[in-house]
Amino acid sequence: TDEAGQFLLSDKLQNEPFLCLQLLSRRNALHERAQARRAALDDSFLLQQFFRDSDELKSWINEKMKTATDESYKVRCSHL
Repeated sequence: TDEAGQFLLSDKLQNEPFLCLQLLSRRNALHERAQARRAALDDSFLLQQFFRDSDELKSWINEKMKTATDESYKVRCSHL
């Protein structure tokens, strides 16, 4: 186990079962909150990537639309 778990299993706390349970409970609650925070941060990261990718795609489409709607381009391609 980790260092905190080892401390809780040590002889010092074996005589204090209530304190040991309290500490374990607080540690587990903190760990759960940290996991939830991590999941929220991961979700936020994915959302930001999506926004970035969609902005890049919009820019690419706008660039291509300028070429596609250019009158000189239409004249050059009309004989095809």
